[in-house]
Amino acid sequence: MNIVMRAARDCAGTVGSAYVAFSLYRLLAWPGHDFIVAAPEKYLGLTAIGIFVLLACAYSAAGWMKRGRWREQANASASLNKERGNVLFLILIAVSLFAALSYAVTRMGRTPGSTIEDEKAKLSQAQIDVYMAQINQGTNRLKLINKCKTIDYTPPADQGAEDKTCHMFHPYGGGVAYRDFGLDACALQGIDLTALAIGESACGVVYAGTSGGNRLYTTAADQGQISWNNGTGNWTVTGTTSTSDGLANTNTLVALADVGAPYNAANACRALGAEWYLPSQAELNVLYTNRAAIGGFNLSGSFPAGRYWSSSENGSIGARSQRFSDGNQNANAKSHGLSVRCVRR
Repeated sequence: MNIVMRAARDCAGTVGSAYVAFSLYRLLAWPGHDFIVAAPEKYLGLTAIGIFVLLACAYSAAGWMKRGRWREQANASASLNKERGNVLFLILIAVSLFAALSYAVTRMGRTPGSTIEDEKAKLSQAQIDVYMAQINQGTNRLKLINKCKTIDYTPPADQGAEDKTCHMFHPYGGGVAYRDFGLDACALQGIDLTALAIGESACGVVYAGTSGGNRLYTTAADQGQISWNNGTGNWTVTGTTSTSDGLANTNTLVALADVGAPYNAANACRALGAEWYLPSQAELNVLYTNRAAIGGFNLSGSFPAGRYWSSSENGSIGARSQRFSDGNQNANAKSHGLSVRCVRR
């Protein structure tokens, strides 16, 4: 009987230990993910650990009974002491397994709203990154093959009868499939974005606040560190001096074909859709004011990542920027690769 109990105990303990060890490994290897334990896996692990504990307790009781029967047999005392030590050791293992299992199941079963929103943000940003790569390929095609001096980002539904060879979103042009990240997708789903509070998100956009009477929406993460112009020392005055209308500034920048073009920061925002743009100085300040609620900004204060571009020009050499650690506004050389966060109305 002892041999059978030992074998069953050891088998159940092995399965339970493997289950807990693997669960903890997943938590350590992928701490940012919400792992939900599959039902068969959970039931197998819990059953194995439960059987192990029951057998350990039964084996312990049997050992104590055996000790009582052989109390007066001096030649067996050493063996019983050893057996008691083994049983206590098994009980300690069982307790440890239960503690580890409780931690693993609790962590893997949790679905906090912040974690879910983080995962959604990561997914949305990953989609945007892929789309940006397609936009870059389309840009190269338009400039190198079609020899376009300016690129038209008009959505297919708004394109006229003109030549399409320089349209980003047309088969004869850049050949990129048009995607709208945000408001149009929400409208199709019947989602009312005007009901969002600052920092709340839906359809891949985050409500950022108001500027000039307009509701501003932004992405869940930065577009990266991008130069304001083409990254060279070819300075020119673009005339995008508005500190309140980033949409007008961006429309001008993406249409220019001067020595400073392409204007990378503005183009990176416009690539998200015809309504997306690089915020003006005032609009950028709205993002800064509500940075904690919006999230995802670089608050280190370091240069250049801790500074964000606006679309407001400050002369032939520089454009206005803002440091998100303390709100400091300044001008930086257009060739610097500052952080970029796009907005739309």
